[in-house]
Amino acid sequence: MLVNVTAPQVLAVVESEVWEHLRLALRESGSPEELQPSDRAHVLRLMQAAIDEIDGPDGLLQRCLVTQEWLLYIDCFAPVIPLPLPPTQSITSVRYIDSDGAWQTVDPADYQLAGASGTARAELTPAFGESWPSHAYVPRAVEIQFVAGYGDTPEAVPASIRAALCEIIATRYQFRESIIMGGASPLPLSARRTLDAHRVFG
Repeated sequence: MLVNVTAPQVLAVVESEVWEHLRLALRESGSPEELQPSDRAHVLRLMQAAIDEIDGPDGLLQRCLVTQEWLLYIDCFAPVIPLPLPPTQSITSVRYIDSDGAWQTVDPADYQLAGASGTARAELTPAFGESWPSHAYVPRAVEIQFVAGYGDTPEAVPASIRAALCEIIATRYQFRESIIMGGASPLPLSARRTLDAHRVFG
């Protein structure tokens, strides 16, 4: 089970990139005209919707885009624990329920993270010469808190993912209603192909 602890603080695509892709001008707030596009709020909603469709455990990519923090609950320790939602930046804590029913925290020196910041799932294992502690045999006896995402800003997200997001947003900006013919994907084909290259399978 995954629980979100800290949501992304920024969108995973730069707003100015979206407006450039739409070939529409965006005046910065505070300009002499104080003028914003009349449908800016609509475009912002499209941006968030497109990101939600590909980001996080319910998203197409099965990975995190901008920095966010998650709790992973599992029933027991394993020799190798693959972490969902790559790229994993760091481990915040590893806790478990002991035989008395109390939560205990594993010393960070007793485990190691392999594959941090990689495009594939990182793996959590005991440190050399160490082993996981004994825990109660109850559901969700182990809790792993971790930070995932490419970075703190949209610029840290691969350019190809941002470009695919811009294409999705532009398509939905132009066609205000969903159009699905013959069971085809609602995502633009070229954007889908781009995103599939970043998708985590298995």
